[in-house]
Amino acid sequence: MTVRQLETQIEARELNEWMAYFGLEPWGSVRADYRAGLQTAMLVNVNGGRKGGKAASPQDFFPLYSQHSNRTQSNLEQMAKFAGLRKDY
Repeated sequence: MTVRQLETQIEARELNEWMAYFGLEPWGSVRADYRAGLQTAMLVNVNGGRKGGKAASPQDFFPLYSQHSNRTQSNLEQMAKFAGLRKDY
C-alpha cells in the first residue's frame, strides 16, 4: 500500500491505534529476529551455557533488538504515548 492509498483509506485515529498496538506487540522482521535469538539462547543454555557460567540471553545473539525494543515502558505508558494522551515521555 502506498502512502497516498493509506491516507485515503484509513483515518488518523485508526493509524494511531495500529501504531499503539505495534508498540505493545511488535511484529515483522525485528520481532522474528528476537524470537530466533530467544531460541538460540535457550539452546545454548540447555547445552551447558556460555563460558563463565553466565546464562545466554536473546540480546547476545541479536544486539540490535535493544535499540528497537520499547519494553522500557509499561504497556499503559506506551498506549498513552502513542495515543498522544501524555507528552512527557
